[in-house]
Amino acid sequence: MSPSTRSQRCVIQPPEFNCMFESYEQNNADYLSFMENDDLYFVSNLKKLGFKGFKASPSSEVCKEGQLTPNGVVQFLTVGRNLQEAYFFRSFRNRYLPRADNLDIHSITTSVAFQSLFAVLHGFLPEKQIVKTLIQKSSENFCTSINSSIDKCHCHYLDELLPLIQRAVQQGRFIFKDDFMSISDVEKALNSPTRGKLSAVELYSLLMPLVCNGQNYRCHKLTDHFMKFTEDGILMLINKTFEHFITLSKDPVFRAFADSYSYPFLDAMVMNSKRWSDKKIHLYSGDFTFFLSLLTSLGTPIEEHITSPTRLVFELYRGQTKSMYIRALLNGKLITQELSMCAGERTEKHGMCPLVALADFLKQKRSSLPCYR
Repeated sequence: MSPSTRSQRCVIQPPEFNCMFESYEQNNADYLSFMENDDLYFVSNLKKLGFKGFKASPSSEVCKEGQLTPNGVVQFLTVGRNLQEAYFFRSFRNRYLPRADNLDIHSITTSVAFQSLFAVLHGFLPEKQIVKTLIQKSSENFCTSINSSIDKCHCHYLDELLPLIQRAVQQGRFIFKDDFMSISDVEKALNSPTRGKLSAVELYSLLMPLVCNGQNYRCHKLTDHFMKFTEDGILMLINKTFEHFITLSKDPVFRAFADSYSYPFLDAMVMNSKRWSDKKIHLYSGDFTFFLSLLTSLGTPIEEHITSPTRLVFELYRGQTKSMYIRALLNGKLITQELSMCAGERTEKHGMCPLVALADFLKQKRSSLPCYR
């Protein structure tokens, strides 16, 4: 997401954001309002938008695999309200109104990503504006669906590599290494047989609600097993899965893929900044593979647990000399200086980094990509 303003003096101070969420029982009115708004727009337009068969909200309070949990809905509603507070009701209230025509919205074609985005929009926009939103269908890394200078060869190249890389990320398998954790370790921690069905990303998704909410929201293919979580077992599993993601982000094969995979998205962000379009905010909803690839390519140290939900925000500013600057925030935390192209003296006051630094970074990346050599 990239909001913009004409002066560096108008720097947003985003509200604090962590994983301390209330459950949907405590926010029942918000949850029910969200479920009712499902019918406002999306039911009649899902097929036209390219999301035929998708549900904009969970189909029941008993969560189903491949959909958000009810508590997940409330978490993303909270994200939407936090974004609304930061970008509509503070410094930008005289420039930006919470209107659908201010937004450029993209989602990959998975139910969880689509439902997550709809929940964010519900917290972000007034009800009358939600019916006017247009969500554009995107490929997994937004390669073929956003404005950029990407060669078709690049997208075809990524399509061929993606299944292999997703297997490495999701199943905890490296291309040339063993599993990240033995099945016996998982079964011991969960006190339940898994029958070999548990993958690293699934495990992480299953455990993060425990970290964020202290409750067990079971929405998983393993729900037919009784899982008795212990504190030591949970801690071991979280550390092991996160250790896998850190190791993967340092793996040279994955790093090369991450550069290729995130390039279209970053290229489009720079292109949008040059156009200075009427779309003030760009929203993208992706998956974990893309998010891990993006952080890896940017050189951001993956040192803290990536909570669910997670948001990465790029803010765009125009200085008094018309020079462009960016700021990056991960879940509300300023991380601009942690980006490889903005490290050291390149990051200025208020966490500003010259946009030209990102543009130069992408030029160097482009020269190493297979389709541009």
